[in-house]
Amino acid sequence: MAFNLVRLSQQDPRWKNTKLGFSNDSTIGAYGCAMTSVCMWLSGFGFPETPDSLNTKLKAAGGYVQDAIIWGAVSAIYPKVKHKNLLLCRDTDAPIDAIGNSIAAGQPVLLEVDSSPKSGLQTHWVVAYKKMGKDFYILDPWPHPTEEGKDISLMSRYSQGKELKRSITAVVFYECLGAGETIPTTPPADGYYVRVADGLDAGLRLRSAASTASDTVALEASGAFLKVIESEATARPKIGIFDQWLRVRDGNGLEGYVAAWYVENAPSGSTTPATPTEPPVNPPATPPKRIRKSVADGLENIPTEAPADKRLTPAANASATTHLAADIWNRYGGLLNALSGVLSIQPGTAVAVLAIESGGQAFGPDGRMIIRFENHLFYQYWGKNNLAKFNQHFAFNATQRWTGHKWRSNPTGAWRDCHTSQASEWEVLNFACALDETAAKLSISMGAPQIMGFNASVIGYASASDMFAAFSVSERDQVIGLFD
Repeated sequence: MAFNLVRLSQQDPRWKNTKLGFSNDSTIGAYGCAMTSVCMWLSGFGFPETPDSLNTKLKAAGGYVQDAIIWGAVSAIYPKVKHKNLLLCRDTDAPIDAIGNSIAAGQPVLLEVDSSPKSGLQTHWVVAYKKMGKDFYILDPWPHPTEEGKDISLMSRYSQGKELKRSITAVVFYECLGAGETIPTTPPADGYYVRVADGLDAGLRLRSAASTASDTVALEASGAFLKVIESEATARPKIGIFDQWLRVRDGNGLEGYVAAWYVENAPSGSTTPATPTEPPVNPPATPPKRIRKSVADGLENIPTEAPADKRLTPAANASATTHLAADIWNRYGGLLNALSGVLSIQPGTAVAVLAIESGGQAFGPDGRMIIRFENHLFYQYWGKNNLAKFNQHFAFNATQRWTGHKWRSNPTGAWRDCHTSQASEWEVLNFACALDETAAKLSISMGAPQIMGFNASVIGYASASDMFAAFSVSERDQVIGLFD
């Protein structure tokens, strides 16, 4: 379905004085630009919402931390709306090509801009729906009355004297996979399906691994059908059983694990029980080589997660930082406490490092380790000795070497930003590995603590490749690496 322009104002008298989210002070009129931008995006795809109605639905779905919207909660309300990514670019160039490509594909993008020329960042959110040269046309939720029939450009209103790539400070990508559709009452007939139980207002989390400590891939709405992609004979006995997990694929093609105690057998369309098959047996991998002992030696029986009586449950209106710290502690607290005891440091110090480096995320939604490829380091380890070829494929700012990272696989193709998503980071890494795998792995930061590959020997590994192998399969080894 094509996107239609729907203009809404957070200043509309019908809702401007309504409290935003769970805040006792913030109102939609003063601080509701992000939520109102989501309203315009949804309404443009045939999901009609006002700031008042969406505010109510998001609260019911647990979609706020105080007055800050949880972007992924929109998918719990509209399963056909996929939250793809949030990119912060306050200290780096905005991914202009990625924004333009999304718009060209019919998917407008939410952009954070600076609303005032005063010093500091006065955050404001808009919807970019059309690219015009080095500018974007936007839907702006601030003006009232709304600007019907007018084409408003981002640069004319919010550039504050900067280039386009520096006028955008954050980007939210959504994808509409359908509009105005209802969840079907029966599943497809191409396999064994389960149904998400009723009453889950905030949705059921599709996770990257069979654990509540793993990453959230998506939120599945009550009533949604999920295709089971493990043996039906082993899956059926798990339905409704606490602490059992099912590997599934949702209607958007996303795969992961859901809690079996929150699903039920689909009412129809299921196949007859399948004959179980033996899983393939992979040959054992060569263990990563270490050159010295680890600080975690002797702690093998210590659980990674925080024990039940030490888990943290923040208040619903606690800050986003508090919720993040609690999530990291609950996920890694058992191991963090033991390792901190060995080094005589406060566990909260490690929590803070993990929060800043990666938000505590060890792996992305696709199961691959969180990484960041650094062009200037690849230059140091490979490019300066292969300058002509490096310059064909990689670029960075010579005066601020950690900025301006671009790449291209075709020497005559268009330059692409390296840091638009984890998918792009891995694409760059794989390309660089084809040129020199050792240099490429020395040039990335890895995992939840974002330890650089060139520090492999510092934390006890024989090489960056050994560190890469260990971190790629174990969030526990990633956390231990922070202490080593």
